[in-house]
Amino acid sequence: GWEALLLANKLNDICDPTDPNTYEEAHKLCEDYYKTPNASSQHQIYACGHCHIDAAWLWPFNETRRKVARSISVQFRLMEQYPDFRHCQSSSLFYEYIKEDYPTLFEEVKEKVAAGKLIPVGGTYLEFDGNLPSGESMCRHFLYGQRFFKEQFGQKCTIFFMPDTFGYSANLPQIMKLSGIKYFYTNKMSWNVFNNFP
Repeated sequence: GWEALLLANKLNDICDPTDPNTYEEAHKLCEDYYKTPNASSQHQIYACGHCHIDAAWLWPFNETRRKVARSISVQFRLMEQYPDFRHCQSSSLFYEYIKEDYPTLFEEVKEKVAAGKLIPVGGTYLEFDGNLPSGESMCRHFLYGQRFFKEQFGQKCTIFFMPDTFGYSANLPQIMKLSGIKYFYTNKMSWNVFNNFP
């Protein structure tokens, strides 16, 4: 269980797929894990692509709108090359940008969602900060996000996606449950340099 997750996190830190010099160290890290016998049941691991896009970072706001469309277009071309490839994308705001600025691309978005190749995640208007906003603000993020996903794709998100937060509100579990969220994804729990994740 946890051993696989921790191993994957360590591999992510040391292995660079573009640098064969990192492969040996990564392989050594995996050797003990590979020697462990399987339990009576086994986990299945699924990998899904994602483009993390900050709505406002170190570029003009309009660049975000273009970046969202370029990123999704690239993923669709990868789906053509690799039929089993899946991509998840959060933030209903980004889908709104595509709908407003690139309507033909948005039609392709709807097709890919219907085919299960593009997976809307998050259920929120935008990936928000988990510390500063009030519970009311978080509720509105879910309200507007889930409404968009239901209206445009006929389904609400079941995975709350929060990969780039710097903290977690104690309000989140209840807000997530009331918003129809069943699962939670994040990856910053082990990035703390002061407190080790148990």
